[in-house]
Amino acid sequence: SAAAKGAKAQSTKSVAPTIPDNYSVGKGDWLVGANMDVNRIWGGGVDGRTTFTLGAEVGYFVWDWLMPEAKTDFSVTSGYDSEIFTVGARAYWNKKTQLLPYARLNMGVGSFKLGDRATRFVLNPGIGLDYLVVKNVAIGIQANYRAFIGSSTTHSFDFPIGFNIYF
Repeated sequence: SAAAKGAKAQSTKSVAPTIPDNYSVGKGDWLVGANMDVNRIWGGGVDGRTTFTLGAEVGYFVWDWLMPEAKTDFSVTSGYDSEIFTVGARAYWNKKTQLLPYARLNMGVGSFKLGDRATRFVLNPGIGLDYLVVKNVAIGIQANYRAFIGSSTTHSFDFPIGFNIYF
């Protein structure tokens, strides 16, 4: 009977929170985020070191697809530490779904200590993907290359996992 089918359909309804169909992250929105990772460094006398990194970032969408950002990272390991501050931008694709893929390019300054402290230019390109668990809160992962450029260049790849709020 139609009543029995309706009752059965209603009893199998999901109790999970509903997520909006339209994720409207874009022009005029801010991003505030934090991340952490473990990365490997080579070159410039630090070959084979593994560091633990904590980072924070903030950005503002000037267009639906473009978000200038500022980012800071702090890394530590035995005999080595670094502080990095970069500015740059992210270019987003497919912003109206739960998945927010992007490419980013940041440049800035970094200070690192391996014996003596040195300050160098930092180049930090990467790609990332945020997954919106609700309309404005995301978990994400990035794949980044980082170069401390000076008389000798130190390189690293990192894959930070983070938490971002869009508002």
